[in-house]
Amino acid sequence: MAKRNKRENKSKDWPCRMCGECCVNIPIEDSLVNQMRDKFQRNVIKEFSSPGIIRGPRYLTIKTSDDKCVFLDFNNKCVIYEHRPSICQDFGRRPGPLECVHITPSGRIRTPEESKKIKIKINRLQNEMAAMYGDFDEKMFGVHYISKD
Repeated sequence: MAKRNKRENKSKDWPCRMCGECCVNIPIEDSLVNQMRDKFQRNVIKEFSSPGIIRGPRYLTIKTSDDKCVFLDFNNKCVIYEHRPSICQDFGRRPGPLECVHITPSGRIRTPEESKKIKIKINRLQNEMAAMYGDFDEKMFGVHYISKD
């Protein structure tokens, strides 16, 4: 039996380019962040904390100097791959603001023209979400800053 690549998506047919474009600052359950804090790969500027919705878990968003995920190493490899959040496991598999610009939700590699079009669509969707909810800052969802300076 062949050993699977650790960065390979759940589906054997998912042709991930390991570009790291999807590995950005996203809310992660605080229990996971605290458990894996010793695996941080980037400089932390600030941590944003928000309560869970309807008695759910609390979340932290770790702001880094380059806006990449704190667990992404400089070779675009996730150092907590086996424990990564579900949003990371599912990224690109649904149309919308979390769609991969290089691969369709069905796993087909996009043409360069399709990639350009989907980038425009995703930017528009993200701008619409920002207009509805505001920029991700201390005003959004009762979030407050936890300074790490």
